[in-house]
Amino acid sequence: MVAESSSRVGAQYLDGTILDLVASLAPRGALCDLGCGTGSRLLAMCTRAGRPGLGFDVSAAAVDSARRTVRDARAVGVALDIRQADVTRLTDNRPEVDIVTQAFMTHHIAPDERGVRVLRSYQERFPNARYLVVFDTVASPAASAPAPELFAPGFDYIHALQGMEPRTYEAARRVFAEAGYHCLREITLDVPNSYAWVLRPDGRAARP
Repeated sequence: MVAESSSRVGAQYLDGTILDLVASLAPRGALCDLGCGTGSRLLAMCTRAGRPGLGFDVSAAAVDSARRTVRDARAVGVALDIRQADVTRLTDNRPEVDIVTQAFMTHHIAPDERGVRVLRSYQERFPNARYLVVFDTVASPAASAPAPELFAPGFDYIHALQGMEPRTYEAARRVFAEAGYHCLREITLDVPNSYAWVLRPDGRAARP
């Protein structure tokens, strides 16, 4: 239910922003979406960019549903490959990938030390990727005033029930830096306490 609700929020408020942001990066190779679900967002990105796509999701049900997305992609001339895998334990190197995206799941990779290791591993798994684009929600500021929307308190409440404490904004930025990424852009999203970060591996900071 949580995943389904998150998907609806993303489709209503964020998919347009995601598509615009990825397109602005002028993809040169394949696009890879980590935690891609049924692959619908990945297909939209690839169609707009005119690039092939690679997706990974841990859910067998989502990957099974993604077969339809792959067929839809084939019908419009887009090569799409969606596989079942735990994105925190990828083993194959994919040098064809130029841009990696991860939407609203990075906060699940906890504790921070594990988050650092996993994000750093993406530089090995995708050695030619110029950008890692992360969309995520952070914990509500302790001093924030009550707001009319329910997303932010609901986000915190659901994660508390799961025994998880979402990262603060400062902790998220620290994880990116310790994992070896330089933040090129930060965009405040329409969903409360949510951001898009365009990250570049520090070792490629001078790459055109």
